[in-house]
Amino acid sequence: MVGVDVVKVKPSEDSLRGGGKGLFLSNRELLVAGCRNCVWKLADQCPMHLGPSEVLDEGICKEMTDFLFGLAEPGDSASMVWEKYHIYKARIQEAEDYKDYLFLKEDIARLEGVVEKTPEEEDRLEELRMNRGSAKVWWARLNEHITKSCQKVADREQKARSDSPKDSKGIFSAGTINFNVAPKEVTDARPKD
Repeated sequence: MVGVDVVKVKPSEDSLRGGGKGLFLSNRELLVAGCRNCVWKLADQCPMHLGPSEVLDEGICKEMTDFLFGLAEPGDSASMVWEKYHIYKARIQEAEDYKDYLFLKEDIARLEGVVEKTPEEEDRLEELRMNRGSAKVWWARLNEHITKSCQKVADREQKARSDSPKDSKGIFSAGTINFNVAPKEVTDARPKD
């Protein structure tokens, strides 16, 4: 297994061009998103086709490492990358929760279709209805959290674009304003009557 204090660096062309040093993520941080806690395994999307309890010797696959570094924009800090990753994880969980909600809805519809229910079926139907209500509330809360988090990232990215002097329009885009330009003679182009 790779040592926990090793730092992995992924400099991008843009970050190097701008004088940046690239993005640094410690191996310890990467292992947190690795095989033991892999969000892809939980969603049955592991590129290595590992089971829930299986772990690579390295602790994390190249695909996950590349994915994490791929979340970075030029100039992003490690915190910004982890924020984007956690939003991604919340989106996957939201999809799983919604899928569970739909299964509950189907089970309820099936039991409601039974004309003469046994007392056990009545109890099960009531339990499913309560679970559906809880699932709906949790899904709505998670969805709201994701929406706010995405908006926060979008606002920060918009602010970074608007604060960038190279993207500014008008007088703010000029490096130095030259007031020593000789005045230009203006002639009246209107026809005389």
